[in-house]
Amino acid sequence: MNCLTFDSLSKFVYSVAADSSRPGFLQIPDSTTVDTSVVIIKQKSALTSVLLSAVIPGGGQIYNGSYWKLPIIYGLQAFFVSQWIVNNNSYKYYRSQYDSSIVASPPNGDINLQSERDAYRDQRDSYAWYIAGVYALSILDAYIDAELSGFDVSPSLGFAPDGSAAGAISVSVNF
Repeated sequence: MNCLTFDSLSKFVYSVAADSSRPGFLQIPDSTTVDTSVVIIKQKSALTSVLLSAVIPGGGQIYNGSYWKLPIIYGLQAFFVSQWIVNNNSYKYYRSQYDSSIVASPPNGDINLQSERDAYRDQRDSYAWYIAGVYALSILDAYIDAELSGFDVSPSLGFAPDGSAAGAISVSVNF
């Protein structure tokens, strides 16, 4: 565990407080010991996480150690890509059918084939947006996860066993 101590700063504050003769100035008694150690938690690089996630979908999640998110990202991407392929193939089929109906029928072609073609094109385009959305959300998730990697989530931040808030500020409103 990396510890950073501020001995010189605490000695300076202690000497100024002990030497001060001004009224109202903070006086630190000689018997008081001040804990000067601060624990530094190594934080992940957000830039590295974003770049990895942009190059390889899920790369930022691997870098951050959030392995459980990979099946979600890859599952959604696989589903949306497969649906894009199905809709694109159907669009191509109905486009060719509609194009051939323009020659055989009146100049507007078969209206049913045209509506099917347009419906599959719209669905295909929607799935392309979904693919881009999952890609962007995975990059955003990698960034947020890296930024919050140094956040303290120890059990002491919650409530005490007796139901009172441990180290928290309480606000009550009486009517």
